[in-house]
Amino acid sequence: MVTVEFKWRREVPEDFIVKEVAEYPIVEDGRHYLYLLVKRNLTTKDLAKLLGFSYAGMKDKFALTFQFVSFERFVGEFEKQEIDSESWYVLKFIGRVQKKLKIGQLKGNKFFINLGGLEVRKREWFINYYDVQRISLNWKKGKTLIQKLFENPGRKLSWRENFLIDSYLSYLWNRSLELFLKERFDGYLIKEKEETFFIPNTDDCEPLPKFWTILGYKKKLLESKLYYEEILKEEGFELKEFLGLLRKLGIKGDYRMSYVLIRDFKKFDEYISFFLPKGSYATMCLKHLQKEENLKLYAYVILENHLHLIAQSDDIGKSMRHFKSFTAKAILKLLQKENTQTLLEQFRFYKKAHKTKAQYQLWQEGISPKLIQNEKMMIDRINYIHNNPVKRGYVDKAKHWILIEE
Repeated sequence: MVTVEFKWRREVPEDFIVKEVAEYPIVEDGRHYLYLLVKRNLTTKDLAKLLGFSYAGMKDKFALTFQFVSFERFVGEFEKQEIDSESWYVLKFIGRVQKKLKIGQLKGNKFFINLGGLEVRKREWFINYYDVQRISLNWKKGKTLIQKLFENPGRKLSWRENFLIDSYLSYLWNRSLELFLKERFDGYLIKEKEETFFIPNTDDCEPLPKFWTILGYKKKLLESKLYYEEILKEEGFELKEFLGLLRKLGIKGDYRMSYVLIRDFKKFDEYISFFLPKGSYATMCLKHLQKEENLKLYAYVILENHLHLIAQSDDIGKSMRHFKSFTAKAILKLLQKENTQTLLEQFRFYKKAHKTKAQYQLWQEGISPKLIQNEKMMIDRINYIHNNPVKRGYVDKAKHWILIEE
C-alpha cells in the first residue's frame, strides 16, 4: 500500500487560527463572568491554571486562538499581557452568565489555515481519526499502563494516567475503524511522525457507519466488535478481559462520529477556512484534503551538487516543481535551526533577482527529463545513475554510497 508524507507544516502561530463557536446566554445577575480569550503560543490548560478560569475546549499552543472562558469574579473589562516576545494573551469581558463553562459546552470551531504551498483537493467529509496530537508517543505509554493495571486495577488513577489510557483507547478506535475501512475500500496511508492513517479512495460516505464505539464497559460494540477483537488480539489482549478491566477502572466508553462533514469551506489566497464540530481535528481534515502528486519514484542518487531521479508522474514538470519547493523549505528550515550561516549565505547569493518573494534559492531553475522507452533502457539508466559516485571516485562500489536507493 502506498504511503505518503503529510506535507503541511505551520511556521508561525498565525498559520493556524482557531475561533471557538458557542452560545452562552447573557444574564444581568449571572453568578459567573464570561470573557473572550485570545492567545498566541500558549496552552489553554496552562493559562487556566495561571489565571483561574473555566473553559469549554482546549486549544492548540502553537496557534492564534479565540475562545470563551468564565471566571467566578470580575477581572476587568480588558487585559493584555505579554508573557515573552512570542507569547501573549488578551481578555475581553463579554457579560455575566449563570453557570461556569464546562468541557464540551461548545458547538465546534472555525479554522483559518495557511496552506503554505500545500495543494488541496475538494472533499466534503473525512474520516474522524484521532490525530497525532492525542496519540503520538502517548498511546504506547497508555498500553504499558493498561498492562500494569491488569495486576492492580483497584487504585485511583491520576489525571495523567487517565489521559494516557484515553490516548490508548483513541489509538484502538483508529485501528479498529481502519481495519473496517480496509476491508471495503482501496486507499493509501498518510504519515505524520510515526503514525499512519488509512485514507479511503471514495467520495461516498453513505456506506460508512455514522458512529464507531469508543471502548468502555457501558457501550454496545455493534459492528465494531469483530474489529476490536482482532486488533486487541494483535495487541496481546482479549476483548472480554479488556472490557472487564475498563469496568473496574470506571471507564464507560462512548460513541464517536466515524466521519465528519466539512462545513463552510472557503479558499482565499494561501488560506482555507472551514467549520468542524467539537472533538474533530483540523489537521486530520488537512490530511484528507492534501492533493497527491501521483509521483512514483523508482531510483535516485544524491551527489554533492545535484541529484538524479528515475520517476513517473502524470505531469512530471509539476511534480518536480512541488518536490523542489517542499524539499527546499525543509532544508532551509533545518539550516536556519542549526544556524548554518555559510550555506545560507550561498543560497542567498545565488537567488535569482526576479524571485522577489524568496530570501534564498536552493535549487537551480528547470529540470532535464529524459523519456525511458523500454525495460532495457530503464535498467541502463538505473545502473548509470547508481554508478555516478563510483565514476567520481567517491566510493569503490555503488552500494557504499549512502544517498542512493532503488
